[in-house]
Amino acid sequence: MSKFTKKLRFRTKRFLREKGKSIATLFITVVVLFSISMVVFPPLKNFVFGMFIVDNIKVEGVEYNDSSDLKKALEIYKGRVNWSIDRKEMKEYLKKRFKWIKSIAISNFPSRTLVLYVEEQEPVLFYRNKRGELMIVGENGEILNKYYAKKFGYLYLPILECDKKYIPYIVEKIKVLKEKKYGEDFFKDMSEIVVKDMDSKWTVFLKNFKAKIYVDPFGEFKNIEAFLRMRSRLLDDVGTIDYVDISFTNQIIVKKLN
Repeated sequence: MSKFTKKLRFRTKRFLREKGKSIATLFITVVVLFSISMVVFPPLKNFVFGMFIVDNIKVEGVEYNDSSDLKKALEIYKGRVNWSIDRKEMKEYLKKRFKWIKSIAISNFPSRTLVLYVEEQEPVLFYRNKRGELMIVGENGEILNKYYAKKFGYLYLPILECDKKYIPYIVEKIKVLKEKKYGEDFFKDMSEIVVKDMDSKWTVFLKNFKAKIYVDPFGEFKNIEAFLRMRSRLLDDVGTIDYVDISFTNQIIVKKLN
């Protein structure tokens, strides 16, 4: 610590020791007088409170979903004094209404603008329901939203076809797949996943491979690395392929069409 810093700290401590009580008393007196003034003179109170009435809401961090939906839900908080808004109550209200919100932070700085910082659930899959509609599935296995191209823009995710009750199970297995070597590459190349039940092999379609691929249903995802290494050679060597089964241990089964 330099001599200048030591001297500055010493002088600050001495000043606070000698003048601290006077400064604290003056501050408290000013606060009390100001509070009394607002009670006695209502226009002053209205002016002060008016400086902190929320008239603008700013949402940050929303990438996959439509922040305008969130802003509409927050209209009920406009016109209220910033510091009077119960932050905990607001978070619970928004998380209940919007399943895609993973976490949310709300600024405590008192101003006319209320700022929210949102962390979204990461979209994992599209789920195609019985009506053929695409629904966005989040990282916790819940259906978050119906997919609208105009609202969400370009968002590429594999399309899942299965009984709705299997969605959480499949999402958990996809998390396992992504952690495996080359699992993330395999997943990104998926265009469609068909799952009949929890005991059946998955039928997977890839963007850059025309044949069906059968994957084991138990989350082991065998032979992915070997398949990715040889898939371009398969079409050249075998010709038109009906399916490739990579569900066996250390073995890949290739069936030609017809």
